[in-house]
Amino acid sequence: LVPLKSNKMIYAILLMIFDSKAELENESKLILSTLNAAFTLKYFSLFSSRKNTAANKERTTTLLDQIENLKQSREDLHKILDSLHEGIFIVDKTTKQIADVNKTAEQLILADKESLIGRNKDDFFLFFDTTIFREEIITSEEALLVNATGTTIPIIYTATDIQLGSYDYQIVSFLDISERKKMEDKIQQNRFELEFIVEDRTRELLNSNKELEKEIAKKELAQKENIKLISAVQQTESLIIITDLNSRIEY
Repeated sequence: LVPLKSNKMIYAILLMIFDSKAELENESKLILSTLNAAFTLKYFSLFSSRKNTAANKERTTTLLDQIENLKQSREDLHKILDSLHEGIFIVDKTTKQIADVNKTAEQLILADKESLIGRNKDDFFLFFDTTIFREEIITSEEALLVNATGTTIPIIYTATDIQLGSYDYQIVSFLDISERKKMEDKIQQNRFELEFIVEDRTRELLNSNKELEKEIAKKELAQKENIKLISAVQQTESLIIITDLNSRIEY
């Protein structure tokens, strides 16, 4: 910052050198612009008369307060994002590059913020073909998160477009549903086991019915034979007496 003094104002030239790929976000531009104004007023206060010292000091303090408030707002925003159970990516919609992440995203991906910023968001997500998995318990919002070790984690994925100034961003949120998927897998397993038990029991009942039908057929045949014998006994002219082993007459 090079101050240039005139009769009534202090002017400053701000020189910043970047590589060819560097770009400033709107927030960074606002901070630098405010800092530039603050430094200008600071230099002006050093060379101005005592009469205006208090007023200049107040103006400088006001600008510095704005900077502090802006910084505090940014910190508060990150605290809110870091407190969420969902992982958050703030993505440049045009380039699909990650501009910011929260703590949960770092923990799920097993990588720090510095290594994630600038990466393409599509490097971390795999999506299901619902036409293939239509028989499974899968919604259109489900996907897989690929972390730094190559491990896949089942997630609920949502993306919301947002415009900040003249820039278009996308807020990507993803929630780890590993425990829920374990429960769903358990439900699937129990359902399969129950279907197997029902099928097995059905086979047993069918076999039992077949055996029962055979027994009924045998009894019906024996009953017919008994009826024939009774008819023959009743129609004979001979005297017939049937007793048990103790000589008690039964017929």
